[in-house]
Amino acid sequence: MLTVIGCGNPNRRDDGVGVVIAQRLAAELTETERRLVSVVDAGTDGMGVLLRLETAGALILVDASRSGAEPGSIYEVPGAELENPPAPSFNLHDFRWDHALYAGRKMFGDRFPREISVFLIEAEDLSFGLGLSEPVERAAAWVTERIRERIALVARRSEEANETTTSIRLALRHGSLLLPVAIFERYFSGLHSVLLLPRERSLLILPVRNAGGGGNLLKIVNPAGDRAVSGVELFRLLGVDEELIDGYRESTYEARWDAEAAALVIENFFCETSAQC
Repeated sequence: MLTVIGCGNPNRRDDGVGVVIAQRLAAELTETERRLVSVVDAGTDGMGVLLRLETAGALILVDASRSGAEPGSIYEVPGAELENPPAPSFNLHDFRWDHALYAGRKMFGDRFPREISVFLIEAEDLSFGLGLSEPVERAAAWVTERIRERIALVARRSEEANETTTSIRLALRHGSLLLPVAIFERYFSGLHSVLLLPRERSLLILPVRNAGGGGNLLKIVNPAGDRAVSGVELFRLLGVDEELIDGYRESTYEARWDAEAAALVIENFFCETSAQC
């Protein structure tokens, strides 16, 4: 899931620009977009940001900056460049979103967002009061539009996935099943793991929606966002052809979504890959 988080204090004029952008975006989301995108007003709650990281497949964070540049200047920075270890403290107000990024990467490992972008908007007025200064308002409109475009892209890809997944084919090589990005976005969007479950001669691929539920990790294998899930141990235990596990042979299998089982099902998978049948 794409998560957009706006940070800042709206009672300090331009310091609230991230919150303003988040509120505007949240108010305009369509019903479809609400199923695919989470928009959060985090205010000054760094711990709130941390708690959102585990379920964010991709993250956009927006906040004000005060670097001495021209007011309204916009910087888009990869999140990894801004991670910052927190100083020892008993005061949660000292724990900011940059500390949350640092701590989240340490805590969540493979469940940490695969992509983080941070928009920083240079403030002009940080005095007590409401409303944005003119240059920051212009910058906020520009950033809001860029994020709207990203949200629209997520929704469009989801629609394309719905149109192209009437026939689902999954490849198996080196003991891993490959899930094209369209399949991932439609059935497993925002998730970090699945469960491979044999059922008689068939193989079920079930989404693991509880972050603590274990399962097999979905690993990104190319820039397009295709995923791979390793089933080496299970496949070896159930007699799958070693050439599909350790060799260079690749094979593809037709799958379908089983609404009752809430899983992708490859019928007769173990008949086709082993000598079971």
